[in-house]
Amino acid sequence: MEICNCLSETMQNRINKQGLLEKVRNLGFSLLAPEESSNANEVLAEVILSREIRLLEGFPVMLFSASAKGEFERERVSKLLRKQQDRIVLKELSLLSLALYKRLKIKCPRLEKDDVARSKKDLNRVNSFYKSFKDSRDFVIAGVYRLNPSRIEKIFNNYLSESDLNAAESSQRYEKLSLEYAQSQIFSPKQKELFAKKLNGEKLSKTEREYFSRVVKKKITALANPELHRMARKALKH
Repeated sequence: MEICNCLSETMQNRINKQGLLEKVRNLGFSLLAPEESSNANEVLAEVILSREIRLLEGFPVMLFSASAKGEFERERVSKLLRKQQDRIVLKELSLLSLALYKRLKIKCPRLEKDDVARSKKDLNRVNSFYKSFKDSRDFVIAGVYRLNPSRIEKIFNNYLSESDLNAAESSQRYEKLSLEYAQSQIFSPKQKELFAKKLNGEKLSKTEREYFSRVVKKKITALANPELHRMARKALKH
């Protein structure tokens, strides 16, 4: 019976950890897990309670993401941690995060120093973490967890690269949709098709060439007129 109970607890721990791994993705710590809607403060508390080194090293990413979304509440996270030791870990990881942002010259959206560092002692600790980042010295959090500065920086830089890529892709999608909409205001679907063919240098049939010359070309000529373009922009400003 004791063995069964032990196995059951082990399995439950695995399930709980897997659920946590699925949720931290929403706070910018990408893993091979599907995204899931979750409360940012609860996830941050669960990360601390997990005592998983790779998740603790990803804490600066998750804090940054939660703050950027306006979801981080330090007091809320602290209340979810019953043990004083866990609250100390929260404080230490938050100060370490500030040191990382300072080192990378990044301002964390909606996160002020007062949200985390509330005393001269806290600021001194931030400076201590900052020096450890510069010297590549391991951090000892709350006297218990040893974290590697290189891994922490790498995790955060990967997050930034992924965010930039997503932003670029979103921008490209927006530009494409805007162009599609603008064309639809001028050309019919068939005219858009002929316009695209002409741009791509595709061969047109005799009927298509005649229609293009008779109708589409006139619209393109008008669009290409620089004076008309200037007048249109001026009219839109008024």
